[in-house]
Amino acid sequence: VGGLFLYWKNFGSSGHEDFDSQPVISRFRRCAAGNARINREGKSFLRARDVVRAGIHYSELIRGQYQIDTEKIKGCVNPVVSEREPSHQLAQINHYIIKSKQEYTEKISRGSAGRHSSSPLRAVDAFAKFDQNDEEDHIADRWQTEVLEELATLKSLLSGEPEGEIELVETYWNAVYGRVRSDRPVDIRLLINNRFEFFRPCRGPMNDGYRYFRFDLYQRPLNPGDEACFQLRGGGPVTWLKVDSPLQPDRPRRPPPGSANYQAD
Repeated sequence: VGGLFLYWKNFGSSGHEDFDSQPVISRFRRCAAGNARINREGKSFLRARDVVRAGIHYSELIRGQYQIDTEKIKGCVNPVVSEREPSHQLAQINHYIIKSKQEYTEKISRGSAGRHSSSPLRAVDAFAKFDQNDEEDHIADRWQTEVLEELATLKSLLSGEPEGEIELVETYWNAVYGRVRSDRPVDIRLLINNRFEFFRPCRGPMNDGYRYFRFDLYQRPLNPGDEACFQLRGGGPVTWLKVDSPLQPDRPRRPPPGSANYQAD
């Protein structure tokens, strides 16, 4: 098997006429019926070594290799896929091809990356073809919170305003405890000796205006002579730690500082 083909599910306008700054997974929840013909295309996930010629939707593979879909049906490549009923039981790709009427009008003015600008895919009257709102689909609702948090983080980074400075609370050879003052969840980057890189999400509840975190370092313990750099993912102030002498071990599975069950040594 050289690749896996996933069918997309086409979402209509949900009755929206104008652009809105909210994420598409919040704005558009109505889509074409699962077995609709416009859902019979999708995208391919391929082994790069098996690709002879890459395409937007389908690719040519080396002799002897083939694609399967989520039903493990062999040969899901154009034009075969256009004659097969799509399946979304295992996975689907949400396809927001038109969004609102205003957004689609602006979209067709830019043309298409894969077709001539006069292609029916970019014609004004094609809006009605793809504006199918037969059923509701809430599969993306589970990621609403994470998406909004990531958008807030990106906006903060683009504004050039750092979210907060990392403060180290306790340091051991196998763990580092710290905190950061931020009104939103953040990701923290740890770099040891400019070689060993770790990321740790800091998404816990705020306590006294701080979010607390713990880095477990059993895979790469801190030793005398090490230099560790802590920084918020995407940039911001840098907090340095230089290990001058051997460190004590931390007790396993100890609650982090700031939590209700925390007990200092």
